[in-house]
Amino acid sequence: MKRIVKGAAPSDLLKYRLTKGATYADYRPKESLKKSLLIEQGYICCFCMQRISESNMEVAHWEPIDVNPSRQLDYKNHLASCGGNRGQPLRSQHCNPRQGNIVLTINPADPVLNADFSNANFTDASTVSITNNDLIRTPSTADPASTVTGNNYHDETDIVIKGRGIIYGLTRTYNSAPSSSERDGPFGFGWSHSYGMQLKSNDYGSCPNCTAGASTTTGQAPENGNGRTASITYVDERGGDHNYLVNESTLVVTPPQGEFDLLTANQPV
Repeated sequence: MKRIVKGAAPSDLLKYRLTKGATYADYRPKESLKKSLLIEQGYICCFCMQRISESNMEVAHWEPIDVNPSRQLDYKNHLASCGGNRGQPLRSQHCNPRQGNIVLTINPADPVLNADFSNANFTDASTVSITNNDLIRTPSTADPASTVTGNNYHDETDIVIKGRGIIYGLTRTYNSAPSSSERDGPFGFGWSHSYGMQLKSNDYGSCPNCTAGASTTTGQAPENGNGRTASITYVDERGGDHNYLVNESTLVVTPPQGEFDLLTANQPV
């Protein structure tokens, strides 16, 4: 499922909503609605994250029309989905056709839920290894591209020097995630290398996309933006990030869930 930041509704949809007895079925044409949804989602299905276009997409309703008719023309309730094998047997359907009249537990366009849904592993603040480019744990296509975040990653080994002891090698890794592709490294934008491992301090904690503030119910986090280190990122040899949380009072460091490497603050080497 893709995190979605909703924008303004198309003007023709807003105008049509003022029509007495307006329904989604009678709203035509839907081209501007589809185009707005596609741009918001980067031309990716909100459910399975495969590439979609105006010709093969469907407009999904997070709250189905039959369940809550009052939201059938609510732009914040609209999502772009793939066709999901519509017309095939139910066992072969997925995404919008398979949803039917089921109200989903998580709405990827809900700004409050997004603060939690996109925190430790689902964030554009860093290229989290487990969801972006881990060769073992990241669900990926053959390209390979992460089916969780859409990050396309690729390795190129340039040099291998064999010897009696340690074998030296230089491997470059490309990551298309915004947190990597917008960073200009020694081999260009998006590229990291096997000798580029490092530690970085961050002024955000378990929710990188939360704004600074004490109201956790509105997508805020008190440890964000206060000028103190709330997490430390270990960048591995493939450009994958591992974010360790730091207690600002005790400086106790907590490793990412499912990882067993430890970091200790203020200790002799």
